[in-house]
Amino acid sequence: MSLFIFAVSMLGILIVGVITIIGLVKRNGKGKRNGLSLLALVIVFIFSVTVLDAGQSETTSSEPAKVVDAEEEKIDAEEAEDKEEEEAKEVEEAAKKAEEEKKKAEEEAEAAKAAEEKAKKEEEEKAKKEAEEAAKKEAEEKAKKEAEDEAKKEAEQEAKKKAEKKPEKSSPTLAQQNAIGSAETYLSVMAFSKTGLIEQLEFDGYSNAEASFAVENITVDWNEQAVKAGQTYLDVMSFSSSGLIDQLVFDGFTQEQATYAVNEIGL
Repeated sequence: MSLFIFAVSMLGILIVGVITIIGLVKRNGKGKRNGLSLLALVIVFIFSVTVLDAGQSETTSSEPAKVVDAEEEKIDAEEAEDKEEEEAKEVEEAAKKAEEEKKKAEEEAEAAKAAEEKAKKEEEEKAKKEAEEAAKKEAEEKAKKEAEDEAKKEAEQEAKKKAEKKPEKSSPTLAQQNAIGSAETYLSVMAFSKTGLIEQLEFDGYSNAEASFAVENITVDWNEQAVKAGQTYLDVMSFSSSGLIDQLVFDGFTQEQATYAVNEIGL
């Protein structure tokens, strides 16, 4: 718009200037009026030039501002894009990390489950084995007890049968009666063990059967015989308690009979 006014002013100045010059040459009143018109056109021209310069200056100054704004917008856009890429990358890395942690947690859970199942299986196998061993031991003990009870029952039945089949006691023979008399005579003068008395009767000529019959058919307290024999030994020599026990056992008394005698004597 300012450029248009400038052009019109220039054209008006030229026209009015020409007319003014002609009027001055002719020296009429029109020249004066034309001079005023020329002055007005000059003022308009100056105003147009000023406005045009201002517009150009504004245009000139606005163009770098626009360029700067465009550059800043471009930089802002690039920064925004970089930020979006960085955020997208962070989101991707977070998602990847979360996936890895999830996978790790699943693997750990599976491992813990497998370990728990293994421990449970081992515990069940151990309990089963212990139960089998306990059942086996119980069965063996039961079988052993049953066998012992059966053997005991058979032994009792056998003893009962033998007792039932035992013949009635017959009258002793003369030799057996004599053996009994000899045994009672020996016991009246000195102490004997059961085996020692049988040996003494055999030494006197009785058979083992006769001597055994005689010893089995007399009334005698063998513990008392052991006490008498021990006292006889102590009357003639000294003994320790263990030595006297050994001597009495050597003479045919049992360990229990010899111990009884030493305790009774108070050795």
